[in-house]
Amino acid sequence: MATSTTEKTEKTSFVSKSIRKEHFEKENFNPKDLIQTMTDKLINEQEREQMLEDQINNKNIKPSPSHNRIQQKKEFDPFPFEKTFEEAVIHIRKLRSQIDEEIKDAIQTTKNSETNYKSQLSGFMTDLSRIMIEFRALDSRISKVSQTAIRIGDRLETVEQQRKKIEKTNQLIDHFLKFNQPSMVQIDPIFTKHDDDKDLYEAARLIIQLQDIANELSSPDTIQAKESITSTADRIKENYEKSFLIREKLTIKEQ
Repeated sequence: MATSTTEKTEKTSFVSKSIRKEHFEKENFNPKDLIQTMTDKLINEQEREQMLEDQINNKNIKPSPSHNRIQQKKEFDPFPFEKTFEEAVIHIRKLRSQIDEEIKDAIQTTKNSETNYKSQLSGFMTDLSRIMIEFRALDSRISKVSQTAIRIGDRLETVEQQRKKIEKTNQLIDHFLKFNQPSMVQIDPIFTKHDDDKDLYEAARLIIQLQDIANELSSPDTIQAKESITSTADRIKENYEKSFLIREKLTIKEQ
């Protein structure tokens, strides 16, 4: 007997619900479970029809057209199973085609993404190479500036040393000219007042340098300076000896 459009639609809907992509994605997927799901409904339908037939026979109910159909299906009817599995095979093939298309789309998307990534990576590498070249050039310029700064620093240090020497020379000349005056009033107090050992040491250092200058000069105009420097040096030496003796006595007392 030909299957009606409604029955065909119901079977197709039943197959679609029974066979879905999600079922195959499960880790515990079992083909036997899928087959059992599809066949259980058919078996239950045949069992209900058989029970209906038994009830009719037991109650002596007048057979109806549907009862006549049931009478023809007393024996196992494989047709519903064949039809269901045919629909299942068709649906599985459609599902496979759908998945194949999804796989193709995914592969194409992946290829496009890979191409885009390679393109971006190539751009990044180009930018990185350019940055490295610019960095090397900058580093070279910094090195040149650093070397120039070092040279300038060395020159400034030399100039500073020369300036200090000139300042010390001017100071010695100023002291010498004051010692060359008839009066000792203008002489720096450091040569006359020795409040502590530090001042005494500084006076001794300066007077020794002034003695060296005086010994180099033979002009009669410097006689006054030579005599004043000599007398001041003797006095500083005497004070230095006194300071040394005082420190020695204090050391002995402390012991």
